Amino acid sequence: MAPDILKTKLNPRSLRSSHIHRPRLIKSLDHNLDRKLTLLCAPAGFGKSALLSEWISLNNLHFAWLSLDQNDNDPLTFLEYLFAACQVAWDRVAYTESVSQPGTMPAALQAAIVTLTNTIAAHEHQIILILDNYHVISNTLIHRMIVQLLDNLSAQLHLVIAARTVPPLSLARLRARGQMSELRTDDLRFTQVETTEFFQHGSRCELTDAQIVELHTRAEGWVEGLHIATLLLHELNAEQRARFVGEFSGGNRYVADYLFEEVFAPQSGELQTFLLQTSLLDRLNGLLCSFVTGQGHGQEHLEFLEEGNLFIVPLDEQRNWYRYHLLFGEFLRHRLHQSYPDQIPLLHSRASQWYEQNGLLPEAIQHALAGQEWDRAMYLIDQIADSTLMRDRFAVINGKEPRLSTATNELYAADPPEAVDSLTNPRLLRSDVFTEQTHANALALGRAHLRLGQVHKAEQFLSAVNLAAPQFQGATAQLALVSTLSECRLIQGRLHLALATCEPLLALASAQTRQPYLFNFYCNLHHIHYEWNQLQVARQYLERCLAEMERNESAPSWALEAYLAQVWLNWAEGKDAAAGAAMHKAEQVAPTLADAESVRKVKAHRARFDLRRGAAQSAARWAQEAGLKLQNAGDYGAQFEYLTLARVMLAQKEAASALHLLDQLQSSAVEAGRGKDVIEIMVLRALGHKLGNEPNAAFAALAQAVCEAEQEGYVRAFIDEGPLLHALLQQVAASGITRLYVQKLLDSFPQTSTATKSTIKPATPTEPAVSLVEPLSPRELEVLRLVAAGQANREIAQTLHVATSTVKKHVGNILAKLGVRNRTRAAAKARELRLI
Repeated sequence: MAPDILKTKLNPRSLRSSHIHRPRLIKSLDHNLDRKLTLLCAPAGFGKSALLSEWISLNNLHFAWLSLDQNDNDPLTFLEYLFAACQVAWDRVAYTESVSQPGTMPAALQAAIVTLTNTIAAHEHQIILILDNYHVISNTLIHRMIVQLLDNLSAQLHLVIAARTVPPLSLARLRARGQMSELRTDDLRFTQVETTEFFQHGSRCELTDAQIVELHTRAEGWVEGLHIATLLLHELNAEQRARFVGEFSGGNRYVADYLFEEVFAPQSGELQTFLLQTSLLDRLNGLLCSFVTGQGHGQEHLEFLEEGNLFIVPLDEQRNWYRYHLLFGEFLRHRLHQSYPDQIPLLHSRASQWYEQNGLLPEAIQHALAGQEWDRAMYLIDQIADSTLMRDRFAVINGKEPRLSTATNELYAADPPEAVDSLTNPRLLRSDVFTEQTHANALALGRAHLRLGQVHKAEQFLSAVNLAAPQFQGATAQLALVSTLSECRLIQGRLHLALATCEPLLALASAQTRQPYLFNFYCNLHHIHYEWNQLQVARQYLERCLAEMERNESAPSWALEAYLAQVWLNWAEGKDAAAGAAMHKAEQVAPTLADAESVRKVKAHRARFDLRRGAAQSAARWAQEAGLKLQNAGDYGAQFEYLTLARVMLAQKEAASALHLLDQLQSSAVEAGRGKDVIEIMVLRALGHKLGNEPNAAFAALAQAVCEAEQEGYVRAFIDEGPLLHALLQQVAASGITRLYVQKLLDSFPQTSTATKSTIKPATPTEPAVSLVEPLSPRELEVLRLVAAGQANREIAQTLHVATSTVKKHVGNILAKLGVRNRTRAAAKARELRLI
């Protein structure tokens, strides 16, 4: 061995103490030794070297290891190290000194490879040659040497190449002949199981299952990203860890440093600019990227990024659409905001223009708002709000088709951003600012926010509209406002107020035909009465919806909504065949709308319908094909799809994944003021905790849902979830929480879903209503049960999604009402009084 050889390059990497054994990948490496080549190709930090080091440690095979660096691009240096590595495995491999003779370079290189091949062929054992970090090699002579080695490889040598990019080694020929195996990014990324093992056993970080799922989702299985997270988590307490998990992103200093040094900095200046300018895009397309950057070669850059494994993910088989890895995308956006903040509005504007030109209006609106082009955003919102039907309605109100880009100037002259984005300035709604001429436009804005699921914002606009204004004297205008306002209150979960909003116009509606908003008006009434399980009344209003649909043949979107409503009403009435027929009609209508969102929505309804009728495998196939990403769970347009996905996860016993998804959905729904969604999500959370063998958490979630739902009288939100929820409700009933309401829910379950009807026993003298001077509230009963289960205040706060100070207040009230001094005595007294 030459004296100037750096011996550390000939040794495998040392494994970290937190290394997780990866048997599925080790098995793949073992089973492909009969092939010429194994290629490990993935971005930086995906555990290629660690996997090979583990493989070596688990086998008694003869290994030759060479870690390459930039200095090895000299062919002579490369050969020296190649022979030195093989000599470690077998000392009879000797370096040929003639290679260094001047003037004989190509021939000498070829002779050296022949010598190496012949020498190894004479070995009685197989040698595995591992070339790590091969992506640093750019010299074509070296590539030709490796191709020659592969072409003449003996059975005694198996070559393993680990690289961040695909090496130029005529791999297509080897692949076609079945002479190579590959482990790519999707193979090397941590699975959810491996991530859980990593945190629970490897890193020994004290994280909840939901927090582990969140980190796995954020890192997308990126091994180095998870290692960086553990280094930081070890120094934090429980509260700080929870905050860290929620904020873990590509903007984290240590994540950003790694991505900058290993991924971003090595790229050319042109490619760095491309990465930064396109980082604002959720999806990447060659034409879109060219338009946004103002340069050509968008598709070429994307293909280069994919070939280079530069943290880019293809979204279709045709390689038309891509996206950046979550953390890498956040890193790029963070760097763009730091380095070129002045470019951001222009980039958003270009993206909005491209999306509009290509008929993708939701994305166009998103970028217009992000670029603070308020007039343009309002113009686009007008285009998308209920499509042509929405514009026709307002044409009747205003006597012309409104253009929000110009008509909102008077309303928002003082502060357009606040008006569009958050509407936090009360003076915008004062009577002297909110003039008669702007009422109709406020209705349009309220409707637009409603379509985006931003219910708080929608109500702020809608509640400021005066029904007595001149624009709202006609039947169409009144139905437009009332149906929109009642829909807003329905989504808020305020069922009684939604009905009260509609009732003054019932007589007017009955006297009208072919009015644009009649369908929405009756549809809202149907949903209200369906939720109350008043199915006969609900059907009457649905029949009126169907009648309006027949009178307005030009509005197929109405037909779709009507058929979907029919599905669930028929099912609730036990008319399974009729429900299936309505489902089929909806599936026929959806493709005619030329609206991808409607098609996706109908497929989600079909999946939920399949779950109801026991076809869980069909629903599981939908979940696989839908391509729903957890990071997009806040998209209100896909809310029904994500809630269906949560149900599929529960059906597959994936409780942790379902709860993680439901946490995201609940956070989004609470923030936007969608109370109806919150109740549905809490019910599903109860089922998730039950499946996850967390009885206390299941009880707490369902008790909270019951308390939230009682005032509005929800029924179908509970009984539609089937027998498992019936059993959980019996436990809530036994605790005494909202006794009469829970009994009503239990009695409402179909006879076929329960063995026998459950009846709650009347209160006895030992129960709280008699034994306590002041009875415990439903929330205090929830807290008491969790106290008795041994949960600390912080844990109770996490379970109930409230502040720790709120829990402390409840505990103090409980101790006072029970007449005890500490939590232990409170638990004992509660059992004595049969409170728990």
